[in-house]
Amino acid sequence: MDNALAPHQQSPWGVPDWRNASAYPTADTTPERIWRWEFLRRREDYRNDWHACKHETYEYFKELNGPEKTLLPDDPRFVVERNGFAVGSVGIA
Repeated sequence: MDNALAPHQQSPWGVPDWRNASAYPTADTTPERIWRWEFLRRREDYRNDWHACKHETYEYFKELNGPEKTLLPDDPRFVVERNGFAVGSVGIA
């Protein structure tokens, strides 16, 4: 059975199928921050930190700004804080 993602599919962290070169940006036109994100979002410790802090961060901002002005943790723009550093989710923080 082939478990490969279709070219248009991505994992929950937005990581494209590594077997599909066209799913990745080109090296000569991609900013360094995008390359850093490509590597960072694959790190298990990064993902664990994000998951460990998402609820606490959501509750903090919900209390501060109100629920109608607070992004949910599954929103790609949601960013958690850990030790004073922002930790993005699916998108680039």
